[in-house]
Amino acid sequence: MSETVRSEELQRKYAAERDKRKAARGSKEEDYVRLEKVIDPDAQDPYKAVEPREPLNDDVEVTIIGAGWAGLMSAAELRKSHRKIRILDQAGDFGGVWYWNRYPGVMCDTASVVYMPLLDETGYKPTEKYAHGPEIFAHAQRIGRHFDLYKDAYFHTRVTDLRWDEAAKRWRITTNRGDEFTSQFVSLGLGALNVPRLPSFEGMKDFKGDWFHTARWDYSVTGGNPEGAPLDKLHDKTVAIIGTGATAIQIVPELAKTAKKLLVIQRTPTAVDVRDNGPITYDWWDELTQQEGWQQIIYDNFLDLVEEYKVGNFPPEGTVDLLDDGWTNIGISFMEKIRSIEGELTPEKIKAATIEWDDEMQQRIRDRTDEEIADKKTADGLKAWYRRWCKRPGFHDEYLETFNRDNVELVDTDGQGVGRITENGVEVLGEEYPVDVIIYSTGFHYNRNASKDAFFDIVGRNGVVLRDKWKDGMLSYMGYFSRDFPNLFFQQSVQAAFLTSNVSQNYAEGSRALRAVVDHTLDAGKTTFEASQKAEEEWVHMIETEGEVADDPECTPGYYNNEGKEIGLEQKRSIGYPKGKKAFFDLVKDWRSQDELAGIEIA
Repeated sequence: MSETVRSEELQRKYAAERDKRKAARGSKEEDYVRLEKVIDPDAQDPYKAVEPREPLNDDVEVTIIGAGWAGLMSAAELRKSHRKIRILDQAGDFGGVWYWNRYPGVMCDTASVVYMPLLDETGYKPTEKYAHGPEIFAHAQRIGRHFDLYKDAYFHTRVTDLRWDEAAKRWRITTNRGDEFTSQFVSLGLGALNVPRLPSFEGMKDFKGDWFHTARWDYSVTGGNPEGAPLDKLHDKTVAIIGTGATAIQIVPELAKTAKKLLVIQRTPTAVDVRDNGPITYDWWDELTQQEGWQQIIYDNFLDLVEEYKVGNFPPEGTVDLLDDGWTNIGISFMEKIRSIEGELTPEKIKAATIEWDDEMQQRIRDRTDEEIADKKTADGLKAWYRRWCKRPGFHDEYLETFNRDNVELVDTDGQGVGRITENGVEVLGEEYPVDVIIYSTGFHYNRNASKDAFFDIVGRNGVVLRDKWKDGMLSYMGYFSRDFPNLFFQQSVQAAFLTSNVSQNYAEGSRALRAVVDHTLDAGKTTFEASQKAEEEWVHMIETEGEVADDPECTPGYYNNEGKEIGLEQKRSIGYPKGKKAFFDLVKDWRSQDELAGIEIA
């Protein structure tokens, strides 16, 4: 292992890498556009034909918009109270991003047993420590069958308007299928990654070859299929993949197997650590899974080791790591570093130990890059020069070694990004790279404001439009409710737990909160629930005054820090509960156990 670079030198290096990327980003007015602005959202589904049906013109108790994890978990929970539900989604089946994201190599990047929900209730054991996409999609379908949700699901159905009718005390819902029906309650579960984004590069429309976004993989161009068949149409093709984030590190090894030439175009590298995937061999499996609600034990263990140290809460020494994965190893190594401090734990000692730990962690990953890649220039180009939590950590077992193949080339833009797209290829730093296919691995608009991520207007009492109310950021109570939008539940994580390392866990507690408020309302013989004005104002004030925005001045631009742009009021409101994820989940558990749900007006 090479000698660890001193922290002072790292700070200068980090600053230089950050500054040139901020300068490059600052010269562009708009970096990304939503994919549906380029591709018709009602375009033909490549995976399933649209089945004709008669429009819906009735009334339903609870409508769930979105059939990914948020919608599935909400519906499963409401089934326990025998509520009459309806599920709407523009996809052709359950799964959300796992319906659309069928790119080669796709897998979850947190352990299957915490990422895949309702394992205890469905009795399913994942086959891999990090399950691949087809297995995860199949589990979404399994949940649908287990809870008998298919009979209440309407797929290939896109909501076009959601509007509160004060006289009827109902939400009026219209869709692209001609539906016009009412619903007493609505749960909005759009998911954190439902809006693919495309870069706004000059000349994109001029490219004469094939192109697509990873969230809408085109197997007619590449050959192969979502089940893993070889991409056999790329043997004579030069392919450019733009982006090196969490998605690209899964795709690159698969493209490299068949493409004549693969160009990996990078603005900022991901710090890629070992994934160590394989069959599940947990020695605790047989015993622990005999307990009712065993998955909650795994959830709590994950939070203890991955998230709690960020708010200064350490689990007891000797806490067993049930998952033993990259995320939990990060937390354990940090806690060991802090516990090794001699004498009093002063803020100065903690800060020094944190920096030392971060330096060692990132240098170890940079050293791994040298060990895996033969060409020094390529290895240097793939090294991440920023602190550990500036970007989402990456894990993969084949990504780095793929760059040893003769048909793979790293095109490092030196932080400047793509210059423009030409008729024949991609221009980087003034040089044109001719290609046959361009694949945009440019991610999603990460859910920070549900009013903007929705494909439709949400109009509440007295004509209040949610986009207008939230134009300067979310105004909510617990992230779940918003004043003037009665009987509307936001199944999401902003101003709530905002657990980003394992997104699906947010919905476990959210679905229980949804059931609690619906049950309280109907069991009391009432009609509506709504956050009180006082509860909402106090919650938002707490978020603004006690919360901290992830705005490390050393961080390179990314979605964690608003792409390096100025942090305004909206960003200050787009965070989680300041006391931590586990504290929020405990707060909600206590809240829903009360005879009266504090902060909620039931009428």
